[in-house]
Amino acid sequence: MSKYAPLNEFLRSCEAHRISLDFVRVEQIIGAPLPKSAFSHAAWWANNTEGHSHSRAWIEAGWHTENLSFEKMRIDFIRKRLRDTSSAKAAKPTLWGALAGTVKIIDGSDITHPTGEIWDAEGGIL
Repeated sequence: MSKYAPLNEFLRSCEAHRISLDFVRVEQIIGAPLPKSAFSHAAWWANNTEGHSHSRAWIEAGWHTENLSFEKMRIDFIRKRLRDTSSAKAAKPTLWGALAGTVKIIDGSDITHPTGEIWDAEGGIL
């Protein structure tokens, strides 16, 4: 069991969509002191799971971090948008997935039938 499993459990049980925690509260949640690097290196709080069990704890719980403040010793956790979890691991986004929702089709348009208009790509007009 990871040292940061209690943070994962805490965030999973949290009903808010955003929570701001000071470092002392994070230490209370995990039941251990944070490493010195957490107090001086922004990379420690980065949303990068590669080799980082601490960030894996919040990312696997469905959260990411923002607004790190070393002065206030505080970090914000923001719940990621819910998505389909039917597959074990979500596939990497494709170009088409990245464009999803960017095209609007006007009501009453028949996109299966050509309009007869010719697009002048060079001139940028129909």
